Amino acid sequence: MRICLVSYDYPPASVGGVATYTRHLANGLAAAGHDVTVISDRTQFSEKMTSASGETLAWEHNDGAMQPDDRDVLASNELPAVSPYPAHVHKIPLLGIMKGKGRIMRSVLDWSRSVDRTIAQLEETHGRFDVVEMPSGGGAGPEAFFYSLHPRGPLVIRLSTPMNLANSLKTRPSANYGWRLQSYLEVLAVRRAHCLITHSAYNAHVCAELYDLPLQSMQVVHLGIPLSPCPTRPTYCTDKAIRVLFVGRLQKRKGIHCLLQAIPLVTQLMPNVRFEIAGEDISDAPHHKTYRDYFEGFAPAQAIDATTFHGRVDEDKLARLYAEADIVAAPSLSESFGLIYVEAMASAKPVIAFNAGAAPEVVRHNNTGILVETDNIPELADAIVKLAGNAALRREMGERGYQRARTKFSIEAMVNETICCYHRVIENFSSTANGHH
Repeated sequence: MRICLVSYDYPPASVGGVATYTRHLANGLAAAGHDVTVISDRTQFSEKMTSASGETLAWEHNDGAMQPDDRDVLASNELPAVSPYPAHVHKIPLLGIMKGKGRIMRSVLDWSRSVDRTIAQLEETHGRFDVVEMPSGGGAGPEAFFYSLHPRGPLVIRLSTPMNLANSLKTRPSANYGWRLQSYLEVLAVRRAHCLITHSAYNAHVCAELYDLPLQSMQVVHLGIPLSPCPTRPTYCTDKAIRVLFVGRLQKRKGIHCLLQAIPLVTQLMPNVRFEIAGEDISDAPHHKTYRDYFEGFAPAQAIDATTFHGRVDEDKLARLYAEADIVAAPSLSESFGLIYVEAMASAKPVIAFNAGAAPEVVRHNNTGILVETDNIPELADAIVKLAGNAALRREMGERGYQRARTKFSIEAMVNETICCYHRVIENFSSTANGHH
């Protein structure tokens, strides 16, 4: 199949959930023999990409999309597994009455139209795509809107956390025109899609209700990540500290405020526990502060000294943090899937999470980690103390988590189930186009 994937974010510029699963899916589909093109914002692409053989190759930006002949300059006898194409953002003129408030609105429309135009240009030069897949929910905007108005082939939308739900979980929910426009266009695009895939049964129910669609229209395909044949040997630091790792954007939905409130309770009982906080702070903390400011405003010196805010980290540093961690704490208030849970299990680390969203579908309570009552700070602290004080339990949970990730959340499983969805939607689209019922 000739497949087009669209994602505003793409690694290594972004290591967020949508960016990460898009790359894993693209590489997995390419490894299965399919012709895969990824469209992303042109500023997101790195100067390097990986060839089909796994070798890292240099790639320079140019003013136009990469043409097939351009691949010859990458490396002799090596072709990239995935063809990257930047979407050129074409500015849409705004009405005079909108210019004061219309920056976000225009950026949303610009990006969606640019995606549609880039797909059309690629179709003109290289032929139609058999299937086009785009994400929906909580990202840079409803990428699929313009393409959904006149699809030349079947449109697949992979549903993440709906924007209305994500907005409701903010410390300060947005009511501006740009956010409302994104939410409205998201609904329109989702309802026009030919196939809807989502990451969990939980999110299927959420999306069916919010988008007013039948539950049976949602196909559940769990996300997958690369896994080695055996878990990576842990890297332990020499200071004998127990390290608890948090990875994700510092925002209310990820539960960072709950973890920060639990840290003083933990360090009071176990001074040797250290907390590593990795992720971009989007200034969603109470009173318009950063979460570091928020934490230092109430935490005692002992807790502050035990906590490191790393900010946004690259993939290499993230891998080191996972390797050095003893526990991964991911107390999200809601996740459509929670790739962080699987990344922790793939690193053979026990997971502590709230019993919310899709967490119970991924993390097995008292088996691969501990699920605690949502917003229960003392219970969250107790779970950290329990695992921090029991190395054997951490090791057992980590090993079981790794085995669960390997059997349940592999790239191969995600790709195979996705391909089945693609075949069904292509067949249905062709039958409808030919007038067969």
